[in-house]
Amino acid sequence: MPTDTALDSPERALPKLLIADRILNPHARRFNDADWRPTERDAVFIDAGHARAWFSENRLKLRQLVDVAAADGNDTTVCRMVEALWGGILKSRAHRLFLPAHQLAVTAAGRVQNPAQALIYARTSWSLRAIGSIEQATLMAQQGRAIAIRTGDPYSESLAASAEGRAYLAANNPGAAIAALEDSLQIVEQLGESRSSALRLQHIAECHIALVLQRHSEWVSALSVVAVAGLVLASSAPA
Repeated sequence: MPTDTALDSPERALPKLLIADRILNPHARRFNDADWRPTERDAVFIDAGHARAWFSENRLKLRQLVDVAAADGNDTTVCRMVEALWGGILKSRAHRLFLPAHQLAVTAAGRVQNPAQALIYARTSWSLRAIGSIEQATLMAQQGRAIAIRTGDPYSESLAASAEGRAYLAANNPGAAIAALEDSLQIVEQLGESRSSALRLQHIAECHIALVLQRHSEWVSALSVVAVAGLVLASSAPA
C-alpha cells in the first residue's frame, strides 16, 4: 500500500484516523469526537485488515502529524489525534513509537482540560508498561486515576485502576495488582460494561496465579534455608 499523500495536515488526517480507530477499537468509549460521523467524502476501509495495513504503512507520518499539531500549539487536535491513534497502536503494537505522542497529549490535555485527559494518562501508562518502564507506568496510572476521580469520569477511573493493577503485576506485586483490579472491576460492573468486566476478571485470575507461584517460591526458599540449617547443625554435632 503506498503512503497516503492526503495526510498532509492533522486536520485532513483526522477523519481517516477516526474511521480506522472505530474499526480497530470498536468497544472503546470516545471522549473527543464522540458524535463525529464520516461523510461520503471520507475514506472508508474495506475491513479491519485494510485499516490496520493503512495505519501500519502510515504510522511514521501519523506520528509526525502529532508533532505538527503540538508545534502549532493546537492542544485540542493533539488530544483528538492521540485518542484516535489507540486502535492502530494496539493492533500494530507500536507503543514505543507513539509514546512521545502520548506524552505530548498528557501535557496538552492538562492545558486545555480535555475530556480525554484521564483516558490519555491511562493509555500512556499502558504504553510505558509495554516497553518496560514499570515505575513510570504505575505513577502515570495513579495520576490518571486521581484526575478521573476529580473530574467525575468513572470509565477512565476504571481504565486507570486497571492500568495501575497491570503495572503492579509487571513489578511482581500481585497483591497490590489484585486490589487495583478489583477496584476497576467494581466500577465497570456499576457501569454495566460486561466486556470490560470479563477482562478485569481475567486479569485478576492471572494475578492470583502469580500470587500462588510467588508464595510457592517463598515457601521453597524458606524450606531450603531450613534444610541447609539442619545440615549445618548435623555436621557440627558431636559424634
